[in-house]
Amino acid sequence: TNEDESKAFAKANNLEYSDMKELAVKISKMKSELKKPRTVIITQGCDPVVVATGDKVAEYPVSKIAKEKIVDVNGAGDGYVGGYLAQFVQGKDEATCVAAGTYAAQYIIQRAGTKLEGKPAFVAKES
Repeated sequence: TNEDESKAFAKANNLEYSDMKELAVKISKMKSELKKPRTVIITQGCDPVVVATGDKVAEYPVSKIAKEKIVDVNGAGDGYVGGYLAQFVQGKDEATCVAAGTYAAQYIIQRAGTKLEGKPAFVAKES
């Protein structure tokens, strides 16, 4: 989810938190039918991506894009999820999944609409 959606979720579920890392951990530890902690990912625009699974929480930096290059933020979240999951289903590590998600979101926001132009240049690191 993005930062705004996470804050709304916290409010709706009466979760108190001091920062996004704490909130991600609290959401991750909420009851799950899988009987294991969920993985919670909170994107924050150009601020670090927060990933929590149970008590384990990490932040991943996001490279800044010049404001004049940002064309349309529609589809950024969908692009992020697609990039993340494309690596996740291949068994890549968390850092690679986050990097792919960030790449895809940044690719999308630099274009009008949600169209793919050419072949993406993301290359996953070997794990």
